[in-house]
This record gives sequence, structure tokens and C-alpha cells, in this order.
Amino acid sequence: TTANYTTNPVGEASFTMSEGEFIDLQIVGADNDDVAEVHFYYPSTVTGAEEETLDLLYFDGANWVSVLTTGGGPAEKDTTDNLDSTVSGGRFDVVFDSSSRPMVTELDGTVFVMVDSAPQIREVVGPVEPIPLGTTVTLAVSYATIGVPTAARIQFIWEDGIVSEVAPSTEGCALATHVYAATGVYPVTVLVLDENGDTAQDRFEYVVVYDPAGGFVTGGGWIYSPIGASLVEPSAQGKASFGFVARYKKGATVPDGNTEFQFKSAALHFKSTSYQWLVISGARAQYKGWGAINGEGDYGFLLTAIDGQIPGGGGTDRFRIKIWDPVTSLILYDNQRETDDTAALSTSTVLQGGSIVIHKP
Repeated sequence: TTANYTTNPVGEASFTMSEGEFIDLQIVGADNDDVAEVHFYYPSTVTGAEEETLDLLYFDGANWVSVLTTGGGPAEKDTTDNLDSTVSGGRFDVVFDSSSRPMVTELDGTVFVMVDSAPQIREVVGPVEPIPLGTTVTLAVSYATIGVPTAARIQFIWEDGIVSEVAPSTEGCALATHVYAATGVYPVTVLVLDENGDTAQDRFEYVVVYDPAGGFVTGGGWIYSPIGASLVEPSAQGKASFGFVARYKKGATVPDGNTEFQFKSAALHFKSTSYQWLVISGARAQYKGWGAINGEGDYGFLLTAIDGQIPGGGGTDRFRIKIWDPVTSLILYDNQRETDDTAALSTSTVLQGGSIVIHKP
């Protein structure tokens, strides 16, 4: 006797099943000498990478666990479409007996589901404020896995060449600490590897490490703003002028200065109102803050500048500014769209006039 459910019939569980059909399988009166051959079919809409990672699981009363066929091997997956005159994408073949998981005698209304069995990362938590150079950084990850969550291996890739592998601190949670040796804006990649070798990955953006005594940056001039840089006027292109200064005053933990950017072809005039952080690393300076467009609103901005005359600067000064609406997350202006905030600056950011100078402490 089988029954199908389109919602989770076992209530809340740590491993989230957002899609799929649950199957309730019951065999009455079986003993250890009985054998049951069962075929679990999945729809033809499951294809490609989704089909490759598909696994057959059952709920053991506490956790979702991978099904094992007779002899303790994995359930056999046949990806041939329309098997047994069904309109299906394939099937799992399982022989339940005294050596399978679950055993044939345990099929008393057992719930099965076919999903991607890779670990699920719920959240990666880290510092939201900039971190002074030399300070210990702590990141934590919460996750769920098939099987035993405490058997997982957790890796934190700190983006400076260091990788920390830690054991879970509690079931479904792990944390790691790190001290960066240089200033920078660091994305941290977190990997969760379960006991079956399946992997989940997420990224924390960003750990900002600054040095209050690390110098300051000034700039002024113009760039050629490319087509598509402005969201409001996507066809606008041409000269865009800027001027800025950003520095930490003695003893301050928040930088001070002023930033102005004007792109007349898009009727855009941006002026900063406050800064959040400033990071200078070699020939690259980057800072984040808030400002107004055409004298109104409160918009976030991220400015990246390259002093081409410093070793590693490549010989040309470069300027990028990204401005966004914090309410809608829409990027209103970016002269290097579709790239990460930590990406190298392209030729579209090269100054056509003026200069950028990173001043030593």
C-alpha cells in the first residue's frame, strides 16, 4: 500500500525539503526471510545536474537517511526515461530484505523522498563592521546534512591563502577564527562536507580589515563612463568627473572626507554624506559610505581607486564607483558592472584626465 504526499508528512525536520513528492510505503506481516523489490519513479522534469545529484532518502524517525539496497549498497538509479510504460524521468531500484536500510520488516508506513542530498547551509555569520588590523575574526556557519550532522567536515577559506578545517562545535554548527596579516576586503568561502562526501558551499561578503594608521587617498579627474553604467539612463555614455579624499583622522575608527561624482549625460550628481570604512592595500584603495543623488535620498556607495604609480598599480590610475539603493538593492550606477566588488579594475575604469594618489602614513 502506498500513499503520496505533496507536503512533508513527518512534520518539521532539520533537513529542508522544499520540493518533491513524499511516498509512504507500508508492508504488513513481513519477516526477516521476506524480500520486496520496489521501484521509486521520479518525473521527467528532473534532468541534467539535478538528476545526477538526486538521491533516495527515508525518514528514520529523527533524520533523513540515504536508502541502502540489499547487501548495504546504494539504491540503484536508472536514468532511462519512461520505464515500465510510465511517463517518468527514471527510477530508483531497491531490494528490501534483512540487510537493506531500512529493513523489509521496518516498512511500517515509512516515508521516502527523492531530493538532492547535499548538505544545506542555512547561514554564515561574521563581523558586519570593519575589523582593525591584527584583530581576531570569528565566523560561524549553521547547516543541515543527511545522516549525522556532527560527522561533517567544515572548511573556512579565508582568501589570503589560509584554510581552516574545523569540527562542528555543536550539531549543525561550526565556527572558526582567523587573524589577517594585511589590510583588505576579503570574501570568505565556507564548505560543508558530509559523511558521504557531498559538499555545500556559501560565501560571506565581506570581512573588511583596515589600518587606521595606514595612510590616505585623494583623487580628481574624469573617466569615460561606458554604456550601461547608469541604470536610469542605460544608453548614456561619456565624460564623468570625480573628486575625493578619504582618510582616518588620528584615533578615529571611522574615516573622514568627501566624495563627489558627476555624470552629466545621465543627470547624475552624487555627493557623499558619511563614510563607513577605508582599506588601503598597496596600490589599491577602497572605501564604503553613504550619500545623496542630486541632493536627495540616502544611497550606499563603494569607491575603488588604483594609484598606477605605486608598485603593483600597473602604471595607470583607475577609478570605479558603485552606487545603489539600500531599500531595493538596485545598482543605480557602476562603471564596471557584472563584476565582484573585489575584482581587478578593467580598462573601462582608466582615468582620461587627472590623478589618484595613495599617500603613505
